[in-house]
Amino acid sequence: MISIGIGVGIVIYFGSGYFLPEFVSKLYVLPFFFLGFGLLATGALRIIDGIRNNIYESSSKIFTLGIGVVFVAAALFVLMHPVLGFILLLFQLSSLSMVFKSRLLG
Repeated sequence: MISIGIGVGIVIYFGSGYFLPEFVSKLYVLPFFFLGFGLLATGALRIIDGIRNNIYESSSKIFTLGIGVVFVAAALFVLMHPVLGFILLLFQLSSLSMVFKSRLLG
């Protein structure tokens, strides 16, 4: 339920660009803000999942919480330093293309 709420909140925030384009036009132009908000939402969801889900073992729960904290820290870093966030975005895209290329060739 929480993931649906966070997703709806992000859609409402970015959907408001239809009514106030001057307010959010900078967010649509700069793709690393999408990366920052996506990392922030993913980190929040992992932290909440690590706290609430009792199916995981103790070590797996700690790992999920740790990954969530890393995602939130990376999101704040991307949102505070947009140029370095853009470099992180390029790194992610290049590593993704290498993975897909290796799957296509292999």
